[in-house]
Amino acid sequence: MSQKRGAIIIGAGHNGLTTGAYLAKAGLDVLVVEKNDYIGGASVTREMQEGWFYSSCSYVCSMMRQAIHRDLNLTRHGLVLVPYLGTVNFGDNGETIVSYNYEEAEYNQLRRISPHDADAMFRF
Repeated sequence: MSQKRGAIIIGAGHNGLTTGAYLAKAGLDVLVVEKNDYIGGASVTREMQEGWFYSSCSYVCSMMRQAIHRDLNLTRHGLVLVPYLGTVNFGDNGETIVSYNYEEAEYNQLRRISPHDADAMFRF
């Protein structure tokens, strides 16, 4: 007698979609449900105001395990991983801190705001 196996994934963020894809690849019938009108969770770039696009955490895709990319053949579906090169943070007073992938540049940026924290961060 055959049994029907299945899974329901609550949440269509990047983790839910990845889990669903692996389960489907393993032969399960998968249903993914999402409360929002978009899928992808933190990996999505969305237009928050007209002409202003925001990626809440899409930079974390640059840390995606290569095994996932390979296992699910994501290139075939159009995924291109862009290396994380840095970010910028804006303070309430208009001050900016630019984060780089280069230690010396990162140190110099933080040192402008707080020499103590810059020294502590790089000792850490």
